[in-house]
Amino acid sequence: MTTKLGRFRRRRLTRTPLVNLLLSTTVEWPEQLSPYVTVAELRLPQQDISGPDNLAKMDALSFTPWRVTAEHAPLGNIMRARKEVYRHSSIERHKLNQQPRTEPRSADEVLPDPAASE
Repeated sequence: MTTKLGRFRRRRLTRTPLVNLLLSTTVEWPEQLSPYVTVAELRLPQQDISGPDNLAKMDALSFTPWRVTAEHAPLGNIMRARKEVYRHSSIERHKLNQQPRTEPRSADEVLPDPAASE
């Protein structure tokens, strides 16, 4: 099984008051004051996800950056607007696909147990 390298997007940290930067999309973040920093690097085993069970599970999922703990929740006016767009998009897609819209409580509800395939 090959392993793929996945990189998280680089983030910019700031020493200035966050509220000014997060709430105004017109404020420039000078790179010398808030340089880009790599925050994580993952190595994930390549998987075959093409099975019909996996495809059905993936089709029923909705992506949302808000499925996180409170301290990692997105901030700012733009992100609040995005939250509603993602939610309404998910509701409409599930209606069109005639699927129930449910939020998983853990990854175990969505992903197969790797030990079961061994």
